[in-house]
Amino acid sequence: MNIRPVTVQGLAGLWAGVALGGSLVAAPAKFQSALLTLPVALDVGRVQFFWLGVTEAVLGVAFLVGLVALRGVRWRWPLFAVGILAVQRLGIMPFLDARTLRVIAGETLPPSSLHLGFVVLEVAKFLVLCGIALGLLGFVREQLVRNKEVLAR
Repeated sequence: MNIRPVTVQGLAGLWAGVALGGSLVAAPAKFQSALLTLPVALDVGRVQFFWLGVTEAVLGVAFLVGLVALRGVRWRWPLFAVGILAVQRLGIMPFLDARTLRVIAGETLPPSSLHLGFVVLEVAKFLVLCGIALGLLGFVREQLVRNKEVLAR
């Protein structure tokens, strides 16, 4: 498989954009609407986060496949981003979803730090993905320099 570094860089940037737009902008924005009741906003959020999770999983897999094809990439930060996604989706979201269903059903629940934990991880994931996208610029530059040296021979 012949993957170009710019493709993987683009996937990291796209994933960061999806995280930013879906979780950090659109999710809180719906609660600013005076026309949406809390149960409706929460139900819309459940659907939003389901599809956001599917999209992020697909982008994460494509990103990892691209990195495998590139070879020579350091794995610490890419695995950190994927690990954050796994913690969010497998560790936090089931609890948030159950809590959301209870609120939609009319229960009044005490405050929880789950949302704050999710948001902190989302910001960390966004920053890591932006760093990866920018960091791959150095990898692209190294590849271009090598190619120029090979062509110059």
